[in-house]
Parts: sequence; structure tokens; C-alpha cells
Amino acid sequence: MIISHKYKFIFIKQEKTAGSSLEIALSKYCGLEDIVTTITEEYIRKKLGYPGPRNYFNNQIDYKNFLKIFKHNLKSFIKNIKLTKKIIKFKNQPYYKTFYKSIFYEHINAFDLKSIVDKDIWNNYYKFTIIRDPVDHFLSYYCHMNNEQKLVEANPIKVFADKKCHPFFKRTRKKYYINNKIVIDKFVDFANFEEDINFIGNKLKINNNLYQDFKNISANTQYRKNVKVHLDPLTRKVIQNNSQDLQKLYFSISSK
Repeated sequence: MIISHKYKFIFIKQEKTAGSSLEIALSKYCGLEDIVTTITEEYIRKKLGYPGPRNYFNNQIDYKNFLKIFKHNLKSFIKNIKLTKKIIKFKNQPYYKTFYKSIFYEHINAFDLKSIVDKDIWNNYYKFTIIRDPVDHFLSYYCHMNNEQKLVEANPIKVFADKKCHPFFKRTRKKYYINNKIVIDKFVDFANFEEDINFIGNKLKINNNLYQDFKNISANTQYRKNVKVHLDPLTRKVIQNNSQDLQKLYFSISSK
């Protein structure tokens, strides 16, 4: 999630939509006063020399999650040891979390975000996010959670869909709606990245070719390339039944 005061925008990050890559591209243009939340792929942002996380926490220690954060940071420290790196190849590079309470977080939903930002900022900043075909979106989530063939076989998509469809699409809706009203000014179509991302760059006077920054960043592992998943008609129907309103929203956007 990013709030840019210079360019007056709010980027709300959706799950499994290449949101980390877009966030990294946008962070290139963020200043000291902007709000940038942490992401797993901080090593990419650091490697590119782009501004990292900032202004997303307050000055109060997060005692509730202190032990959890300590364990995470200890693991990251161990992973950063040269000998450890030689022995083990990690899927994601280690990064450290702050011990202060996070006010803003990576996948914050629209309602929670609105409740903590200044009213003028919420009403006047340009709000955008990424939207994706719901079936494809859920499949990407499934492959992320079951990123090896043995996991796919142990946790068939039919069983996964029965359990996870409802909560997944509930989280998805919360990025777009508040009290059943859409609060997003611009949906970036996952299937139309170049045009829509450049539209954002031009609209906000960030960069005429913002997509150029985005396309050279690969922040998320393409798990679907590593596994084979058969989506049978009945399971597809389960996914569609749980996302009918989102399908209508997506196709109304993608058809424009």
C-alpha cells in the first residue's frame, strides 16, 4: 500500500495481481513524507535503489506481536549469514520487520484505510488498485498456497475451493467496496497492464511510461509454472458462484 502526497494518490494492494511489482515501481517516485508499507520482496526494491518502507508505523512498541516479530527477524538474521546462504537457497530473500505498531499494512482494505487517513486525503487523492478475472485470480491464489506438485496432490483444488473461496473473495471485495459502494477511482486490468499503468502514470503526471518501470520487475514467483492444476467444471462453478458480483465488475471494466 502506498500513499503519495507529492502525486496525491493511494494505491490499495490486492492479493495475487502483481501488486508487489507495481508497488515497487511506484515507490521509485515516493518522497520522505509518503507512506510505503513493507513487502516480502524488499530485496528487489533495495537492489533497484528505490525508497523502502516508511511512515507506516507509530512510536509505540507492538508488545502483542513482539515475540512473533523477534522470531521473524532472528530467522532473517540467520538467513543473511554468508554460510547459510551457501547451504540453503531461499525462495524469498530475508527482510526485517519493525517492532513498532503498524498503522498501515501491505494488504490493508479500503474501510480500514479510510478510517485512519485524513478525510481530505481520502476524498481528494486518486485511489487505484488492480483487478483480475475472478477465476484466474483464485487459481493464482491456490497455486501460491500450493506451490509444489505434491501439495497440489495433497490438497486438491476442489477441496481448497470449498473452504477458501468465500473468505478469499470477501477479502477481495473489501479492497473495492465500503458499504457496498465502490471507492476505487481506477481499476488497473490485470489483462491490460501496459495501457492501464501508463494511464496512471499520465493521469498523475508521474511518468509517461510507468509501465517501463513495472515490466522489468518480477516480484512474485510464477507458481503456476511449477504445478499442474486441473480445474473441473464443478469446481469452476463453485468459484464462479462465490464471485458473481466480482465477475460482473471485472467484465464491465475489461470490456471498456
